[in-house]
Amino acid sequence: MSESDAGDAGFVRLHIVSPEEVLFDGRVSWAQVPLEDGMIGIWPGHGALVAALGSGEVEYLVGGDVLRLGIGSGVLRISDERCVVMVSRLLGEDDEGDAAGGAVHDTLFDELEEVLEEPWPDDEADREAEG
Repeated sequence: MSESDAGDAGFVRLHIVSPEEVLFDGRVSWAQVPLEDGMIGIWPGHGALVAALGSGEVEYLVGGDVLRLGIGSGVLRISDERCVVMVSRLLGEDDEGDAAGGAVHDTLFDELEEVLEEPWPDDEADREAEG
C-alpha cells in the first residue's frame, strides 16, 4: 500500500465500470466478485490479480449496507488497495441490440481493457488518491 492510500486504510477503492458509464466508484470494506471459475472475496491488503469475470452479482459493503450489481462478463484487476471491475454488460440488459451498437460496445470494452492493464503513473495515482 502506498503512502497516498494511507487515508483508505481498512478499505478497498472499488471501481465498477462499463463501456458506457461508471457504475460505482468509492471506498468499500470488502467486495465479492464472480469469476469464470467461482467467486472471489476482496479485502484490504489483497494481492495483485487480473482475472476474467463470470456472470453473477458483485456484492460490496458500503457503511453497513451490502450492495449488489448483476454483471455479465468482463475483467477484474486488483492492485494495491484498488479493485477495478470492468464489465461488458449488466445482467438484464437486452443482448439482442443492433449489430452496429454491439460493435461500438465491443470496441469500447477492448479499449478499456487495454487501459486497465497498464500501470498507473505515480502522479496520476497521487491525484486519484487526493480526489
